[in-house]
Amino acid sequence: MPPTRKRSGAPSKTSAVSKSAAPQQSGGQATGLFADYRGSLVKPGGPSVAEIVRAKFDPFDQDEADNRTLAVSTSEAMPAPTSLFTFQPPKQQESRASRASVGRTATGRFQRAAIVAAPRPRTTLLSLPDEILQHIFNLLHARYQSRGPHIPPTDVLRVCKRLTPIVRPIWMRALAVPNPCDELLAGILADKDAANCVEEVDIVLDQAMYRLQLTVLARLSRIRKLRIVDFASHPGNSANIYEAVANLVRQLPLLTQVDLPSTDCKLAAALKDISLKRDLRLEIPWSDWHLCLSQIRLSALRLKGAPVVGSFALTSLKRLELSSVIVHEERAIGRFITDLRQSTRLGQLPLKHLELDLQDVDGLHDATLFRMRVFLIFRELCDIMADQALESVRISTTLPSVPYPFIKISSVRRLSLAECIALHGSAQLRAVADMISIFPNLDRLELDSLCFKQCGGVCTRQFDIFLALDDANRGLDYPSLPALLAFLVHSSVTSIIIRDVSEPGRQLRYTRDRSEMPYFVGEKWTVD
Repeated sequence: MPPTRKRSGAPSKTSAVSKSAAPQQSGGQATGLFADYRGSLVKPGGPSVAEIVRAKFDPFDQDEADNRTLAVSTSEAMPAPTSLFTFQPPKQQESRASRASVGRTATGRFQRAAIVAAPRPRTTLLSLPDEILQHIFNLLHARYQSRGPHIPPTDVLRVCKRLTPIVRPIWMRALAVPNPCDELLAGILADKDAANCVEEVDIVLDQAMYRLQLTVLARLSRIRKLRIVDFASHPGNSANIYEAVANLVRQLPLLTQVDLPSTDCKLAAALKDISLKRDLRLEIPWSDWHLCLSQIRLSALRLKGAPVVGSFALTSLKRLELSSVIVHEERAIGRFITDLRQSTRLGQLPLKHLELDLQDVDGLHDATLFRMRVFLIFRELCDIMADQALESVRISTTLPSVPYPFIKISSVRRLSLAECIALHGSAQLRAVADMISIFPNLDRLELDSLCFKQCGGVCTRQFDIFLALDDANRGLDYPSLPALLAFLVHSSVTSIIIRDVSEPGRQLRYTRDRSEMPYFVGEKWTVD
């Protein structure tokens, strides 16, 4: 039984002991568990022992506080309740201690709620370390230059001087030279760090100052990619421009990729010298392909425009791109396929990536005839590449809806179909299924720049609307998409990516793990 307080009469022994001890403790500091509450203990009608203990511990957990109070009250170190209530501190400290006790009790009850409701600390861009800032601006630069070299937004350098040494090397990595370019060329000559930053140049050579332009570019020794958009000069001066470009190409020790609007024999000889020292990637119109270029050992070749008859040495190519090829030039395409077949007879080609962009002449020819010629080109290429180590294929054309030959290319793991199918057309969907059946070991399928709707016979690309829908509404609005996913369940495809050139950083991905589940799961991605 807990001890009880006596009303009146002779004091108990405990009270006597506490009263005799009181003068010795006057003026000192209270010790023990209730040192913070000594002012409230002497006030008549003050808080009880249980309330004091609850305030000392967690005020929100009452059950736990009651258990702790019971454990403390039965402890041997706990003083008797009578001695607690007979303790008398000095009067001058009574009011101050009392106010502190009440304040602590009231503050403790709302302390946890205040911590939860406190706003999160804000992290500003300039508070990040240099390594993270460099990574951020690298991603921004890659997204900004996704459609080709552009003049970067230099206004960001005015935010803080600290950003200048971080952003300028990234911003100058890809340099688009405007026309006129006097101010930019003067800035490059005045900048001592420009030679160590610029790796990609996009320029239009002007007739009046092309020598100055090429002289300044020769100082940028780290250029890896040179793209000359056009020779803005009189045709009679083109020979001098070719010679000046050839001298520039020989002076750049790290140059590995060249994009030219046209060539001549002198420039072709300079490119041949480079190809003997390092891998060279060349992009050139098919109409300018001639015997001077046929003997160059290239690692990558991109031919654009209408094909012409010419000889090709394809034994060193790892990447071949045929862009904007007019399929009605049967003689030129036939010669190209013949050279490709002869190259395979010499041994296995190192070709890993093949890209075909086959087009009609502004739709002037019969669509059925166009699809039949596309079919014949595919059949020849499948026959040639069946025994090769081709890994990636990209096709940009209207797929013919005719049965494909039973020639399989088992080495291909990645297939990209661009601007060639419409999710609203069942005929195109069957053509995609026939195309996929050529590659039995396909792992990744990419659908790029598709047509989603057809209004009045005109196909429209509404990728933003397509991407904004949820899975259920997307399947209702585009029923061909669930049909395609159902067809691919029994294939080897594990990843499907749908994207559009209008949104270079946004994708819709369907992925699956065949060991765990056979069906695809859709996710929206933002990449750079």
